[in-house]
Amino acid sequence: MMRSLLNGNYGKVTVILVVLLMLLSMGTGQVQSAEPVEKVDVLVGFNDMSAREQNKGIVRALGGEIYAEFSIVDVIAARMTPQQAAALAKNPRVSYVEPDSEVHALVQDVPWGIDRVFGDETYSFGTWTTSRGADVGVAVLDTGIDVDHEDLEVVGGKRFYLRGLTLRSDDQYNDVNGHGTHVAGTIAALDNGIGVVGVAPSANLYAVKVLGDNGSGSISAIVAGIEWVYNRSDISIINMSLGSSTYSATFENACNSAYNKGILIVSSAGNSGTVEGTEDTVGYPAKYASVIAVAASDGSDERAYFSSTGPDVELIAPGVNIKSTVPDGKYEEGWSGTSMASPHVAGAAALVWASDPSFTNADVRRILTETAYGLGLPPEHQGFGLVRADLAVGDNGSVTPDTYTLTITSSGGGTTVPTAGSYEYNSGEEVTLTATPEEGNKFDRWEIDGTIVKESVTTVTMDKDITADAYFTPIPGEPGAEPSLAVDTDKPEYSGNTWVYITAEVKDPTNPLPGETVNVVVTPPSGSATSYTGVTDSTGSVVFKYRLLKTSAKGTYYVDASIRNGSIGDNTEFKVK
Repeated sequence: MMRSLLNGNYGKVTVILVVLLMLLSMGTGQVQSAEPVEKVDVLVGFNDMSAREQNKGIVRALGGEIYAEFSIVDVIAARMTPQQAAALAKNPRVSYVEPDSEVHALVQDVPWGIDRVFGDETYSFGTWTTSRGADVGVAVLDTGIDVDHEDLEVVGGKRFYLRGLTLRSDDQYNDVNGHGTHVAGTIAALDNGIGVVGVAPSANLYAVKVLGDNGSGSISAIVAGIEWVYNRSDISIINMSLGSSTYSATFENACNSAYNKGILIVSSAGNSGTVEGTEDTVGYPAKYASVIAVAASDGSDERAYFSSTGPDVELIAPGVNIKSTVPDGKYEEGWSGTSMASPHVAGAAALVWASDPSFTNADVRRILTETAYGLGLPPEHQGFGLVRADLAVGDNGSVTPDTYTLTITSSGGGTTVPTAGSYEYNSGEEVTLTATPEEGNKFDRWEIDGTIVKESVTTVTMDKDITADAYFTPIPGEPGAEPSLAVDTDKPEYSGNTWVYITAEVKDPTNPLPGETVNVVVTPPSGSATSYTGVTDSTGSVVFKYRLLKTSAKGTYYVDASIRNGSIGDNTEFKVK
């Protein structure tokens, strides 16, 4: 809802600005006594952090009280009033201002076990003769881990927490809440003849306590935890059984940086699923492309009714009535949630990586998805299917399927052979893919299971399920020709208390140019200018809404639009009578 209010701009003008406008709109028509304005915690993204001291000076100049800064992302965390945050968002050095939102452990009470992810194997699992996860570091970003639990071996960790205006860290990462200990047990409880056993009992557990004893924590603390893992060389996997419904660019950029360095990130999809499962309810960070989103299944291999659904779901794992370790050396069953599903995948990833340390995080991710076992559920419910540690490690004696599925999609602007859709082919069969652009378009690439192929005609061998996406782009005008920008309003003249719809169109130079960032500044006859930023859609257009109040100044308003860092511009004007 917030994004629609801001014309889709979750960047420079953020939720903070909406809060400011709401505050300023209250109490008109009467004089109110001055009261202290409650301050908010925000994450300030900068376009360039090379001038770090100057950026901190900008924040402080507007009254911001800095409590953290990061090296993994170009962000400063500060406390300030909504008015100060709104003013800061307009600074050209600032990329965005967003809330340092709370993130919560995902748990719920609903009425299962580890052996499901090992298929038909029984304890002691045959897969363990190949891999038990030895020497693979798994960081559990959670409420900590019970370091004295006899069924867990924690090799290290760190605590990060926000107190006052200080983002603090120490070595007090023991778990009081229980959530992190339960998650850790599913990943790597020891095979020691007592209690329970984890998916990868020889993996190295790291307790990164980023959630407080109440199960909540700030994004800044979680980013600090990711940064701690990022700066080490002995941790390959991050499990985050936590989530939020609020998007954070800082959180996403931190996950992207860690993933690009080679760390595999696994997270719970969320517990906001509907009974029908037809809505996109996956939370963050699971929704980020750099993170494996894990849904929850029950003992009947059905989607747990609470499990979030959507196109970002990548895998499904047991998540109902799970028994695992809890603090004080104890064990509990009955824990349910996608928080309990995610560590099954993290443990399986550790097994795969230990079986071949030369693997990259992308290799492990691909193996987990390619060997997942389909439960017959919609992709939005199960992703690629149930994680299977036995199949992923590969030492399972499974029979090669007789057929595999080829899925073809197209971006539009051309045709493919086979046409868009899903097809069954015999194992080992070669299939020729052909992409033909329509008039005014050109073939750009095939993306075959994430691999880019520039030839319009290519061949795939059906030794697995394959997804092939064809991409076409509009043919630009004259070589080297600059794109054109045109800006206009829906009417030339307005009265107060209405909306002005401002449309910017970008062409290259005659075809619509999608994905272009447009900056618009509206300057009234008196008062402060208002800035907007938006991205053109498939038609090359983006629409901004400018609010006129009853008290808005009468006269001529000037609209200036630009793209390409201001190198290309256009302007128009409208009148208020």
